[in-house]
Amino acid sequence: MNEYPSPNSEEYLALRSCLREPITEMYEVQHLLGEAADAHLAGDGKKAAIAIKAADIPIIRDWIESLWGDKNKYPEKVHFLRIREVSNLQPSLPKGKRVKARQPSKQVAAMVIENFGWHCAYCGIGLINRAARRQLLEAYPEALRWGRKNDDKHVAFMAMDNEFDHVTPHSRGGNNNIENLVPSCAPCNCGKENWTLEQLGLIDPRKKTVMPSDWDGLVRLL
Repeated sequence: MNEYPSPNSEEYLALRSCLREPITEMYEVQHLLGEAADAHLAGDGKKAAIAIKAADIPIIRDWIESLWGDKNKYPEKVHFLRIREVSNLQPSLPKGKRVKARQPSKQVAAMVIENFGWHCAYCGIGLINRAARRQLLEAYPEALRWGRKNDDKHVAFMAMDNEFDHVTPHSRGGNNNIENLVPSCAPCNCGKENWTLEQLGLIDPRKKTVMPSDWDGLVRLL
């Protein structure tokens, strides 16, 4: 029996918050990495290293790859994207006609985080400040794998990498104004690519209610 809804079915075309709901392990690693940060601040490096290593759960890689991986290797990706035809779609612009800056300024990025918190505006998983990751990497290089290839990277830190999504894609004329940006985990951002919300059937994340959270992106390490 097919576990995915058939194309053009009501379920397939229904609006949704994200491309794929997070697996339960994503909440487990958020807890572990919070423990690691607290242990590091308390001077318990051994406990911090154990928690960081424990958060490198292999099954998370499959969740990540199902959103941004090669569609030939991960054919289920098509079921999570659920791309549909949209009329009067803003076409992709030649590179010379796009907004020059591909990423927001530090000031705008900080304002986006202030508005939304350290959570992906789509799937809701916790995000990790990159400076905090670098600090942990320096302190625990064996526990926090961070090689050049994705296969050599710690899966929790890879999934929770703090990125910024252009709601109107940069390739379709989207700018770096705060009104067009939301914080996003790497899998949601890379999976969304240059598709519009309408093409993917996604609810506009800017219209969601931001729920209070004590997850700080590990910025307490800084």
